[in-house]
Amino acid sequence: MRAAVFLAWALVAGTSGVPSPSPTPACPSGPFTRESDVLVVVHDAGESLGLQPPVEALLAAGYVVQALVLGEPATSLYCGSGLGTRGLQVLTLPQLGVDVEVLDGNTSRHQLLAPGQVASVVAQLAPRVLVTGMVYSMQAQIARGFRSDEAVYRVGFDDGFALWSNATLTAREFVEPLTSVEEVFVTAESIAEGIQALSTGAVVTTVTGSPTLNSWRSVAANQSQLEATRSSIYSQFPSLDSSLPLLVFAGGYGGSDYTASLEVFCNATVRLLHDLAFVFAPHPGYPSDFEASLFDTWGCGTDGNLVVLDNGDGSGSACGANDAWCTTADLVCASNGSLSEASTVGGQSLSVGRPHTYVSHFSDVFTEADLILNSPSVDSLVETLNITFRSQGFYVSPTEFKSAGVPLHASARVVARILQVISFSSVGGGGGMMMG
Repeated sequence: MRAAVFLAWALVAGTSGVPSPSPTPACPSGPFTRESDVLVVVHDAGESLGLQPPVEALLAAGYVVQALVLGEPATSLYCGSGLGTRGLQVLTLPQLGVDVEVLDGNTSRHQLLAPGQVASVVAQLAPRVLVTGMVYSMQAQIARGFRSDEAVYRVGFDDGFALWSNATLTAREFVEPLTSVEEVFVTAESIAEGIQALSTGAVVTTVTGSPTLNSWRSVAANQSQLEATRSSIYSQFPSLDSSLPLLVFAGGYGGSDYTASLEVFCNATVRLLHDLAFVFAPHPGYPSDFEASLFDTWGCGTDGNLVVLDNGDGSGSACGANDAWCTTADLVCASNGSLSEASTVGGQSLSVGRPHTYVSHFSDVFTEADLILNSPSVDSLVETLNITFRSQGFYVSPTEFKSAGVPLHASARVVARILQVISFSSVGGGGGMMMG
């Protein structure tokens, strides 16, 4: 029988063909103040996790920071981050008097507030710098709500590595024809060039890289913890052969392309029964019931070389003894490589020397630089994992990362630019509204 971890409250996927979000945990938060130095507005997992390292650094430096979390998985990721105990003000729309249920991104990314609701949010918040994710129409709408307030500098945070396209929601609602921000933080040089061309220079771009890479590299540097994580996985799931290389599939949101990638992955694990061991890690904020039911239907994992982990509090997977929680970074860094349909885990994995492949035709700055291969079929995936990865010794030099135009040390770059803006906006060039 397939080895898997399921908690009693895990939501069962419905008939929509997509995973269901995890429930919201209790949420520690710093005391509310109308004025702040920085307000981040987050919805999906990538931007939520990407902004946490800069937020942590700003809090440590004494700045007042707020996070407006728009539904899941942002709420679980920020409430479970511990940042609220360090002063971060974690805010929801209902707390601001806006009684609306934010739709999950799988349902729609185009949900909007009523004009009066936007005005209510804006009236209660007075940040110097607003940093918003760029995957959700409501985020663009809220950013535009601050447009008339010249004291607020609006920055978009594009956390992905996908090639820039003028046809996306990110382009249309944040850059042109709707311009919702003055500046965009991007992960790579080619993305900045795309924004500059679309906006004809009207929107400033800053190439920061991805702050999540800082977190991943810190995890990878803790060798004793990696060994403990790997050991706990094998001890909890004895069906996995510890003599085989271990690979992690990083789960996604859902949709037909995602389901197709899961089926390719499933069939490849059967072909590679005696060659490789596999762990499926669900997308942060989602349980794995959806994927587990598909794997059962397709008949993979029954021979023991695939285990399916489950999210508990929305921020990690049960991966070790005593229900220890592991983030995707913990799992990938403790493994020999990773794969996904089209996840930012691809670039994150490369940054710590672990090879990655997309089980799809997805293109990004790393496929363009020939650092990540596409493996959309069972045959191509088997070849990539068992021949190409093996020939590389399951290793990619992190120094090759630069060829994709993605700088490292992104958290420092993001924080430095935010503080520069705060300094410019302060009377007399001060350092922002410091906490006493």
